[in-house]
Amino acid sequence: MKKAPTQKQLSQAQILARKKFGEQAKARAGYEITIKFNDQIFTCKTKDIAQALVDLAPARIKTRVHLIIKKGSKTAERLLFVPRAKQLFRNKFFRDLFVRKLNFK
Repeated sequence: MKKAPTQKQLSQAQILARKKFGEQAKARAGYEITIKFNDQIFTCKTKDIAQALVDLAPARIKTRVHLIIKKGSKTAERLLFVPRAKQLFRNKFFRDLFVRKLNFK
């Protein structure tokens, strides 16, 4: 049985190829999030919905927020008005509760 090479034995190109493959696998296995607010659209692929919401949080919300979260062929859509959207982006407890209550249909 052949042992897997150590990090020192791998070439720089092989290391980059493995990292790239790992990132692509994570993106394929996770969620696709589309957020529409303030007349802008943001899209990202992630495995952690809560962390993606923190990363995409706007500095100021002026309009309602439309969230579309896809996992494979299943989709969850939510329309949040300004007060609830502010809670979603600023309050960790509310964000975790929101993520747990997502139903993919």
